[in-house]
Amino acid sequence: MSTVAKKLQTAFTVSGDGLGETFDSALLMGENEATTLDLTNPLGITQVDFINNESGFDNTSYNAAGFDKTNLIGICSNSVSNQIVFTDASNPSSFSVNGRYTDSSIISLPRSEIAVDSANEVCFVTSGSVPSARSGRTIQVLDYSTISSPTLGTYFDLGTAGDSNRYGTTIDETNQVLYSTTANRIYAYDVSDLAGSGIVELDNYYNSNFGGARGMVVDVANEVLYVCNYTADKLVSVDISDTSNLAILDNVTDATNLNNAYTVELDTYRNLAFVYCIGGAINCIDISDPSNMVLKSTLTGYTGAAGFEQTIAIDTFKKLVYVKPRFNLGNRIHVVSYTPAGAMTAEGSTVLGNSNDGGILNIYNKV
Repeated sequence: MSTVAKKLQTAFTVSGDGLGETFDSALLMGENEATTLDLTNPLGITQVDFINNESGFDNTSYNAAGFDKTNLIGICSNSVSNQIVFTDASNPSSFSVNGRYTDSSIISLPRSEIAVDSANEVCFVTSGSVPSARSGRTIQVLDYSTISSPTLGTYFDLGTAGDSNRYGTTIDETNQVLYSTTANRIYAYDVSDLAGSGIVELDNYYNSNFGGARGMVVDVANEVLYVCNYTADKLVSVDISDTSNLAILDNVTDATNLNNAYTVELDTYRNLAFVYCIGGAINCIDISDPSNMVLKSTLTGYTGAAGFEQTIAIDTFKKLVYVKPRFNLGNRIHVVSYTPAGAMTAEGSTVLGNSNDGGILNIYNKV
């Protein structure tokens, strides 16, 4: 067990197998501000530093963001001013906006998650409307290796048809494959040679089970993509062993508990998926067999304001789920514990105060 894990274990009762990763810090973004948090005591989370009235951190319900888990860089969009903001969170006690990309002729109405390739220090930004310098909506690459002056990379032209509206984006960094969702469809792109061949479409997979496909996450070891169907209340598992021939394995449907399923995160140590729904429910799903997923437990009452800026983050060592809705009462971060068998318990919450109303939460270990 690492020194960090030993230190944090004293702050919260941990039982079980000792598997997983634990984290001491968090970056909360959105609603014109960003906050760093100390997670040493999960039931007494404290604010470390704060950026307020920062126009780069979107103040709309369509906030898009990503996080570089290696270099500890938060990336956030503003769909009003069409800019992308970069902030170094490695020192939570002293952070600020370190760089921004502001050319609205290139990026217009950025939406969906921002996929981040931390090894190559690039991110993928999807435009929700057609930028004036392009002929269609795009997936645009930004290079932030020099954080103070991010630069333009290649892009993929999505066209202007209905399927050019993208709602979710994620990346398999190990295999250099980018996944993107639209209504009833998942796209896979090879992004291994951005400087040469650029972004290359591998598959364009239509299936009505995807419906209003939103949040996604990749289980790299088992070659499975998990996709939230927002409109049909499902979690869908997809075989990605052949990225040019994607195939659905299974779907879990529950019109009540999975209502408006939006965000999914994994505990791959225990084969569990956690789905957070806009309606306020958190669901734990057994994915030990991705072709036969089983809903294990549900907790309700975690509703925020209307909009899609709501996230969960998982500390797999402590078996905790951090829940941050957008604009919830007191702007709370809720804490949910879970067992290896998938039973969840509401442990409590921390009130962050009125200025911490953003809903995009990433957890990490400070340098």
